[in-house]
Amino acid sequence: MTDEIELKLAIAPDDIPLLLRHPILLAAGNAQTRLLSSQYYDTPGLDLMARHAAFRVRRIGGLWVQTIKIGGSAVDGLHIRPEWETVLPDGRPQPELFTDPIIRAVLTYDCITQLQPVFQTEFRRTTWLLTYQHSSVEVALDQGEVTSGGHREQISELELELKSGYAGALTVLAEELSRHITLQPDSVSKAQRGYELYQTC
Repeated sequence: MTDEIELKLAIAPDDIPLLLRHPILLAAGNAQTRLLSSQYYDTPGLDLMARHAAFRVRRIGGLWVQTIKIGGSAVDGLHIRPEWETVLPDGRPQPELFTDPIIRAVLTYDCITQLQPVFQTEFRRTTWLLTYQHSSVEVALDQGEVTSGGHREQISELELELKSGYAGALTVLAEELSRHITLQPDSVSKAQRGYELYQTC
């Protein structure tokens, strides 16, 4: 289990070219871009959502990873959530691989037997790893969409994830980037957007 600490910022698509030319990102070196496709699962009664949990299976290139996030907080775009991950041989969820008692209290046998797809996300993630304020920060630009049924919503956001160091570095970095680009703190996660779409179907 690790605590994911990230500052999520909404960015207008028209501002992305300006972001890509920002001196901080240019100095970070070559960026990496990958296509991330995720399927989120829950019960028909949305028991995981009610427990403030999100369970997904994500394809990253040729790798499949399942992740569950439980609880956490989001204030002014700063998200702190405990998460657990396991690698899978294919795209089929295997929630029984999680053995932590905290997870088992949420992913009960009854819950596991009812899991079904509820929404999907697909986006291109461009990342830069940089050292800032004596901290290691991954800057990730996500562009794509979340879909459920016939509904879809655009994803256009910048995530500043703390890899090591001090969480305050994320805020200082966001302030520096915001001097040139309009960035709005976003406390709504991709999973929350997906659930909102699912519930409109």
